[in-house]
Amino acid sequence: MNKNLMSFSIIFLVFCILLGSWFISQSLTSEQVNKTKEKQTKEEQFRYELISPNDSNIIIFDK
Repeated sequence: MNKNLMSFSIIFLVFCILLGSWFISQSLTSEQVNKTKEKQTKEEQFRYELISPNDSNIIIFDK
């Protein structure tokens, strides 16, 4: 009986570790998706500015 309990405990521990790892990976993935959606605002659309100091030069400025 003690051997069966030990086997069950090991299987349960492995299951809990896998389940916890899956939860952590899902939360990190959803956090990255939220950050990329936040970056696509109107401010982000006008991030670059084209500056022409004279007729022969062009500067692209990253705000």
